[in-house]
Amino acid sequence: MRLLILGGTKFLGRVLAEQALQRGHEVTTFNRGRSGDDVPGVSVIRGDRTSGQDLTALADAGPWDAVIDPAV
Repeated sequence: MRLLILGGTKFLGRVLAEQALQRGHEVTTFNRGRSGDDVPGVSVIRGDRTSGQDLTALADAGPWDAVIDPAV
């Protein structure tokens, strides 16, 4: 399964990324790169969810089977 996790460097997002990788899923994280180290093994897309340009770049990198937003 291809998963996109918004954030993914701290707290719940990090644990979800680690667990998904352990289960053999392909994981991409989308974050600003400011609050923690990336989980080894994930694909990282840098950007800000409030930037239309960054969201367009993110959409171009998909599709994903599921998107997880731990902040909501």
